[in-house]
Amino acid sequence: DDAAVSDGTSPQLHDWLVQQLPVLLTSAGWAKLKFGDCDEATTYLRRSEAMKKSPETAKGLAVCYYKQKNLASAREQFAYYLEKQPQDDQMKLLFTDVLESEGRFDDAVRTLESLAAAPETDYGRTLLARARITPLAAAR
Repeated sequence: DDAAVSDGTSPQLHDWLVQQLPVLLTSAGWAKLKFGDCDEATTYLRRSEAMKKSPETAKGLAVCYYKQKNLASAREQFAYYLEKQPQDDQMKLLFTDVLESEGRFDDAVRTLESLAAAPETDYGRTLLARARITPLAAAR
């Protein structure tokens, strides 16, 4: 985003600004997201992502796209984020809603089962137990 850097800066300052800009844009996006302004948040987060893709940016975009019902874009961002942060159970649960809304029921069930199978959390197991759902692998 060279437009944000003036022509009179030293090369070192320019490099530092270019490195910091994605972080600042991601922070601005998250601030807008926390205030419920996903339109503005996605603008900041997409600019950041264009410079440097990060799990933080993908998470913010996934949540905003989910709220905006842009399911295909949400699914793409969730997939990237969960590849980098597989222990985020809340995002996995939100992702299952995206998958279910797209009619990808088997994928949604597999995602819930991955939560249930995780020994370090009982988050998914509790949900499956409350719903009295038998994991597909056990049902076969």
